[in-house]
Amino acid sequence: MGAFAAPTSRTATPSPNLLHGLTWRNLGPFRAGRVAAVSGAIGQPGVFYMGLPLGGVWKTTSAGETWFPIFDDVKDVSSGGAVEVAPSDPNVIYAGMGDLVTGGGMK
Repeated sequence: MGAFAAPTSRTATPSPNLLHGLTWRNLGPFRAGRVAAVSGAIGQPGVFYMGLPLGGVWKTTSAGETWFPIFDDVKDVSSGGAVEVAPSDPNVIYAGMGDLVTGGGMK
């Protein structure tokens, strides 16, 4: 037998009140599309970077509540395909530009 037990007919149904207090809200930049990459900054809770195939690289310092673009001055490249924060210095961000998925959301 594996580490996971097979579900049975006695599986508990969550209470309808479990999610009663939750409300939907938007997180992230107000743009449609998919996220290609996400990276957090070690030692900086709430700081994340996100690469968008049709929207460059964005940063949040509020754990996703608000975002701002960090490549506004770079007009030649807009597609963020990879992003990583240097473990040795959270002020150094590596961004790979381009999108590996072809055929979707072309500008």
